Amino acid sequence: MQVLRRAYRAAVAALARDPSAAPAHLFIGGMGIGARAAADVAAARLRVDGLIFLGFPLHPPNRPEEAQADELYRAVSPMLFVQGTRDSQCDLDALRRVLTRVGAPTALHICREADHRLHVLKKSGRTEEEVHAEVLDVTEAWIQKVVEG
Repeated sequence: MQVLRRAYRAAVAALARDPSAAPAHLFIGGMGIGARAAADVAAARLRVDGLIFLGFPLHPPNRPEEAQADELYRAVSPMLFVQGTRDSQCDLDALRRVLTRVGAPTALHICREADHRLHVLKKSGRTEEEVHAEVLDVTEAWIQKVVEG
């Protein structure tokens, strides 16, 4: 986690040092523990336009009663959560309860039949490529909505 936090901060600092490289909008995020690190960095008041969480690890596997969301409560940037219905580290009902207490704007997209890494079983009738296209489409539409504000 410390390495991930330092990587986020170093990347943003590199952008800040070169004004010609500074983007008009900055979105950060990650998958799994990378999502938690992005939330933690943003909660420490790193200025970002939005946070994108793929498979956010809300709690230890199959233990939704142990939800840990402090960094989500401290973050002020809009957040997009992309979660699978088979994610053992993020019970959807627990996440919905947490999101009602988050002060920043949130959006939740649910990928049916996907697990924590957004993988689907063959018997689901969906392919990995379909799930990836879905995630990209949802993310692009959400970013556009946030930017247009």
